[in-house]
Amino acid sequence: MDHYAVLRERTGMGHGNALIGRRVEPLGGPAMPMTVIATVEEYEDATRRIADLAGCIEGSPEETELKALIAAVEKWDFDHDDATAWR
Repeated sequence: MDHYAVLRERTGMGHGNALIGRRVEPLGGPAMPMTVIATVEEYEDATRRIADLAGCIEGSPEETELKALIAAVEKWDFDHDDATAWR
């Protein structure tokens, strides 16, 4: 399963060239850890890890990791979207 299918399944989000709103933790909930992807290799590792974490238990540390990875992949996709260069 590709990582976009995992994103859709786990979050209900689609994929596009802009950031898409996602479910957030309730007020006072735990802060989402910041994950930054700096290289293509880290991006590929993150997408594989997202696939591995699909189906994790809600409220588990794995779900927290999954959410952080999804946010990092979304940011990478947004920052590296070359569609703005199309004519």
